[in-house]
Amino acid sequence: MKKVCITIIFLFLYLNPLYSQLKYKQERSFIPDFVVSQFAGYIGFISSGVGYDFYDESLKLELLYGYVPKSVGGIRIHMFTGRGSYSLLRYRTTNELSFYPLNLSFFINYARGRQYVLRWSPTYPERYYRPTSLYTGESVGMSIKKSCENATIKGYEFYADVVTMSEYLYEYCKNETVKLEYIISLAFGVRIYF
Repeated sequence: MKKVCITIIFLFLYLNPLYSQLKYKQERSFIPDFVVSQFAGYIGFISSGVGYDFYDESLKLELLYGYVPKSVGGIRIHMFTGRGSYSLLRYRTTNELSFYPLNLSFFINYARGRQYVLRWSPTYPERYYRPTSLYTGESVGMSIKKSCENATIKGYEFYADVVTMSEYLYEYCKNETVKLEYIISLAFGVRIYF
């Protein structure tokens, strides 16, 4: 129940201001501002997708597809992720280079496959098992963006995140035998702006 409340609060805080930004985006159509590709980070061994910038590049909303090959995960896993990232600080070293030392992200991930369930059958007691196909997560990271004068590509951004899932974080806070290194993953990625 706590996760649902936190998700609703997060969405409420950002949906209202996003409405005005989306109206601006409608004038430009819904062409993405960038493409993104990421290695690791609980959203796939490799994942890629598209994203949009809001509030002078402080807020990013992304839709990603992630894949884990059988050789890495034991089974093939297909994932779909929605992620929101907010940059708390930005330093511009030159007109072309920007450094973002503190980025916070929240994501919702859906894993697709017969081995994953969103709802358990009625033979199990209610809330006995958590759903295995839908989960949320958080990350903290940093990024460096290089702007370009090229007409086609406007810039490149490289980022690194420390990622955890909400369930892992909950268990870490509740159970002192769970160590921090058990619940985190490093993610590395790049965004290419148009």
